[in-house]
Amino acid sequence: MKIADNHRLKEFGTSGRVLWHETDINNKLRPHSFMNRVQELANEHASKLKFGYDELMRLDQVWVLSRFRAKFKKYPEWRDKIFTETWHKGKQGIFGLRDFALFIENGDENYSSATLSEAAITATSSWLIINTKTRRIERNNAFNTSEEANSLANMVDAVEEPCEKLHAPDNLIKGGEHNVSYSDLDFNMHANNAKYIEWLMDIIDIEVLKYFTLKEFQINFITEAKVGDKVEIFTNFHSEMLTAERAGKNSFYFEGRKETSIIFEAELVF
Repeated sequence: MKIADNHRLKEFGTSGRVLWHETDINNKLRPHSFMNRVQELANEHASKLKFGYDELMRLDQVWVLSRFRAKFKKYPEWRDKIFTETWHKGKQGIFGLRDFALFIENGDENYSSATLSEAAITATSSWLIINTKTRRIERNNAFNTSEEANSLANMVDAVEEPCEKLHAPDNLIKGGEHNVSYSDLDFNMHANNAKYIEWLMDIIDIEVLKYFTLKEFQINFITEAKVGDKVEIFTNFHSEMLTAERAGKNSFYFEGRKETSIIFEAELVF
C-alpha cells in the first residue's frame, strides 16, 4: 500500500490547549496526561504511515509500548496553548523507535524537531509489535518489512539518553500497592500504560509533590496488568532524601510486582 505523499510525514504535530482535567494540584500538566496525549498522536501518525492500529490489526498484530523516557524543562499549565509533535526514528533490533516534543506556543512560531531547544517536554520511546493471538513478539511484522515507511524516519533525538534497561538497587521497601480496576483499563482489558506513572505519583506524599517537581522519568513495561491484579510497588524513595540543593539529582527507583513477577520498572528524578 502506497503512502500518501501529500503529508509532512517525517514529523507530525497538532496544536491544542491544556485541559483542566489534565492538570495537578500545582495547575501543571500531569505526567500521565502527557503520556496519553503523545500516544494518541503516535497512533495518528503511524496510521498515516500505514502501520497504525487498523493496518496492523488486519494482520493480527498490534503495537505495545515497551519503554518510555521523558524530560520536563517546563510544565504547561491549564489553558496554555501547546503544539505537540512526534516522529518515528526507524528500528533498532526488535524495537520501533519514536520521539516526541511538546512546545508551549507564544505566537505563530513554527515548531519542529529542528527547534528542540525550545521544547518544554521531550520524550523518547521504544515499541514492540506483538501477535494478538499468540501474545508473542512478532519479529516479521508490517513495520519492519515496510521499506517505504522506514525511509521516512527522522533520525533526530528528542532525548539524548536512550531507553535502556534499569537496574534495581538493593535497598527496596514496599511503598504502596494498587488494585487494578475499571478506571485503569483500556479496551484491550489491561491497565493502560500511562496509569503506571499515575500509580507511582499516588504513593508519593502530597506535601512532597507541592514543592518538588518531577524533572524526568523512565518506565520500562515488562508484562501486562489485568483487572483484579494487586500490584505491589517497591522503591528506594524516601521523602527526607529530597533537598532543593540536589534538584534534578534526586533519582529514585520503583518496581511494580504482582505475586512473584515484575510487571514494570521505573526511575523518577526530582
